[in-house]
Amino acid sequence: KMKNINKFLSYGIIGCAAISITGCRDDWKGMNVDEPTIATATPVQLLSTAQQKASPFYYTQRFYGWPSYLRLSQMAGFTGSYTEGNVLANPGTSDCVVDVLKYVSAMDYELGLMDSEEAAKYEAYKQAVNVIAIFCGLQDSDTKGDIPYTEAGRALHGGTLTPKYDVLQDLYTLWNTELKNAVNVFKNPPAAPLQVASADIFFGADWSKWAKFASSLRVKLATRLIHRDLALAKSIVSEAVADGVMSTADDDLLFFRGDEYYGDGGSNTTVSYWGGAASAKVTNFLLKNRDPRLRFLFTKNNWNAKIMNYYLQNGYKDIIPAFIMERAEIAPDGDKFKFVKWKDEFGGNLWARYIGLPDQYDATNERDAVNRSYFHYSNTPKDGGHQITVGSSTYSWRPYSLMNENMMYTNFDYTAPRAPGDEASSSDFNTDYPRHDLWMSSAEINFYLAEFAIYGTNGLGNANDYFKKAVEQSVKVWDKMADKNHIPYYHETYGYSPDDVSIALQDGEVNALLARPDYTLTGNKADDLEKIFLNMEIHFLYIPVEHFVTARRSGIPKFGSKLIARVDYSANSIPVTILGRRPNFGDVSDADKMRDNIIEAYNRQGFTFPITDPRTTLTNTERLWQDVGAPQWGAGPNVGI
Repeated sequence: KMKNINKFLSYGIIGCAAISITGCRDDWKGMNVDEPTIATATPVQLLSTAQQKASPFYYTQRFYGWPSYLRLSQMAGFTGSYTEGNVLANPGTSDCVVDVLKYVSAMDYELGLMDSEEAAKYEAYKQAVNVIAIFCGLQDSDTKGDIPYTEAGRALHGGTLTPKYDVLQDLYTLWNTELKNAVNVFKNPPAAPLQVASADIFFGADWSKWAKFASSLRVKLATRLIHRDLALAKSIVSEAVADGVMSTADDDLLFFRGDEYYGDGGSNTTVSYWGGAASAKVTNFLLKNRDPRLRFLFTKNNWNAKIMNYYLQNGYKDIIPAFIMERAEIAPDGDKFKFVKWKDEFGGNLWARYIGLPDQYDATNERDAVNRSYFHYSNTPKDGGHQITVGSSTYSWRPYSLMNENMMYTNFDYTAPRAPGDEASSSDFNTDYPRHDLWMSSAEINFYLAEFAIYGTNGLGNANDYFKKAVEQSVKVWDKMADKNHIPYYHETYGYSPDDVSIALQDGEVNALLARPDYTLTGNKADDLEKIFLNMEIHFLYIPVEHFVTARRSGIPKFGSKLIARVDYSANSIPVTILGRRPNFGDVSDADKMRDNIIEAYNRQGFTFPITDPRTTLTNTERLWQDVGAPQWGAGPNVGI
């Protein structure tokens, strides 16, 4: 019984850290336990809870924000095609920092209860929580500009319920200073009592990794300054690199995370709902170069060898989509045909089933036969599809690749596509695995360093060396993410169709990729920056805000590119000048306690709100501070050329 009571009390203490310290003290009053033993959240517990509560990639952002970011960058396809409604979508917002600032405040409060000597022992824990808040603050300000920060999250400990909106430029200065200070603490951490490595789910209380993370955040911050103060941005990067940044896979912030939506029993999808598919221009580029990230970031289509053979053996050859047939080697088989293999020129079994959607405008209403094969594949042949009827059942198979739901939703059951007569009696895969998050990686930082090397930043090496290292690390970290999140065909091939081979990274693939011209910098600054930014956006496909910010600050993909070209919808009366670069901030309710502060912040930044005309240019021209001077969508980089 005593063990059970102790276990209950332990959970109660952790719950106090997760909810509010003051409220927990009230909850425990009157119990026959000495209050100081249970009413104090230790710095260790506060760090653990802050890490769990920080959600930069939370479900609603993936559901609402992610598709808008991908529509604006044009680096994804959509099952409903590009239409006026989704092309004109304004970017969503991020809401991560307030939950973390509560723990910054709680940490200050709890350390304030200690004498100065005791409190100093926990300085590294304090700095760690603060660094998480800066990570979230940087992301939130990427979509909002000015945000509440210095006064936010402190109401439980004597602060205000109506915190001011801090000016973004001031926050950048503050964060840069605080990150430098954090690095100094992490490099010389005090020996704290109760230092439990497992309580730090990021780095296991390895403060040297925290130091690299904080320095790397300075590099990320510098990328936001390139259009406003390039000299300052370069100076920050030089200092950060001298202090030491993430450089190897061991430094990556990739960790187990379970929450109610992903991996722990949730049932809500994202990709399946909003139709996130591969874009043909992206898959064609990745396939041409045999970039393994194609296999990790997108799904195979459903046309496996057995389904191909069923169509060929049963007289349906003529209704197989032409873009599927061109990838297949077939041979006569009596008065019919048989499937032999996927052609080597399309990569054989490992690659041939990755096909993206074309960027055809309003393709669901398009009568073009090719587009109907993509967007109306479930129709009968007379209506442009490849649906067949066998007995009382109808069948059709998706001919293109989707974005990978399993990369976020790790209890998503999977059944390999079957030919008629081979229906599965149950799911081929229904084991639940914990979801892993990737917050920041050495790949990301090396992409930034390649960029800043081109800008001529002091203390940096050769841009091509950073770039190749970044590409290699990007491939390997997404291979690791595919492994840990158990995406289909990584560990299991389900034993049905012979072409269903494992998609795991193979020996020699990375070296072959790095030898290709599209993955080699040549010294032409415009071309080199395009290669760097394109690879960043590929790397960030599942890191939504970072993907959007990279596209916005770079103007990549650009019109007329020989690599991945942006499509111009001006002929459809959708010029890039009406595509949003900031959210369409709504009207502010009279009942909102923050009304005056919000309106003041919007007015200070020059924002019109709310905007009712979806075709206005205002969300394009009324830019966030860090976006002023950045290139228009599709224009390509305008810094360092």
